[in-house]
Amino acid sequence: MSQKTIVFCAFILLCCAFFLNACAAPPAAKTLADRIQLAGERSSSDAFTPHFSATRNGRCEDAIRLVAPVAVRTGLSGLSGKYALEALVTPVFDIGDGLQLDIFIFTGGERRQACQRYFDPARIASDRQWIPLAVPFELAGQSDSYLEIQLSGGPQGDLTADWLALAQIRISKLR
Repeated sequence: MSQKTIVFCAFILLCCAFFLNACAAPPAAKTLADRIQLAGERSSSDAFTPHFSATRNGRCEDAIRLVAPVAVRTGLSGLSGKYALEALVTPVFDIGDGLQLDIFIFTGGERRQACQRYFDPARIASDRQWIPLAVPFELAGQSDSYLEIQLSGGPQGDLTADWLALAQIRISKLR
């Protein structure tokens, strides 16, 4: 093999490695995704992946992947005031009977539903993209506060392809 052929092959291999891994590397800094943990007995460890490369309409994002049925949570201890959970959300697949996202705030021993969203990408074209999600909530600085995200199957209970990706997930202080 000539030196030009070897250099060309090495170049092709580097290009392939770059394109295959362009979206796969997790972020260097700790994010909210790194603080989210499984919750409840129903959730299995393969139902939650904190760093998953999700691509929708050519846009690749480092995302949390949830596979129904699953519940995950993160602590909100000590936060006081008005906040919002913000994320980009998309179903990973376009098949099945849809999936249900529920978000709850637990504080002071009380549970409050902050958001409920049904996704049906098999039948609703607008559910086949990254969808901005903003869920406002208010906290009073309780030490037992946490946020829980639950994902369940569609209305017929079919769990086929009930995967949801949440990217750019963060909690922002509102004014």
